Amino acid sequence: MSLITEEILEDVLERLTNLDDEELTDIAQSYSERQPVLFSYIMSATGELSNEEAVNDLVFLFVVVLDCFYALNEDMEIIDEDEIMAMQEKQVETMERLEAMTNTEDQLELGLSYLASQVHLFDYLSEMCEATDEKDDEDESNFTIDDAGIAFGCLKVVVDLLTESVEEGE
Repeated sequence: MSLITEEILEDVLERLTNLDDEELTDIAQSYSERQPVLFSYIMSATGELSNEEAVNDLVFLFVVVLDCFYALNEDMEIIDEDEIMAMQEKQVETMERLEAMTNTEDQLELGLSYLASQVHLFDYLSEMCEATDEKDDEDESNFTIDDAGIAFGCLKVVVDLLTESVEEGE
């Protein structure tokens, strides 16, 4: 399996966080052309988010994900809508099985962590999608609890599809 290492993730984050808004917009536009269906999928999810900052964060996280995968394989196939639908169904089935097997939310979270194919990337995404009920100065999140679920769910679909695409290209 092609794994996004901590080094790849750190390199991508260092590069992207040092760009201005216009440069980030240009990269997002480039990725919307390289993966138009995935970009449309993410953009459709932004309509469900509660605020503009959460929308911007989701688009940024999508760019981070794509940048990491393109670091592994520049020539990935374009993901199509059928693949997205199939992955969504697969993840719903997995969640239903896990919920039926476990009794507590902690066990469910533990079960999901073992399913993560890209450990370093999912650790980062989990941290970035963490919601807060109340915003404080030190640990501010732009995601509400509902936003966090939407964002993480969409990004999980994207990561799993891109993982499969990279593996098929090897």
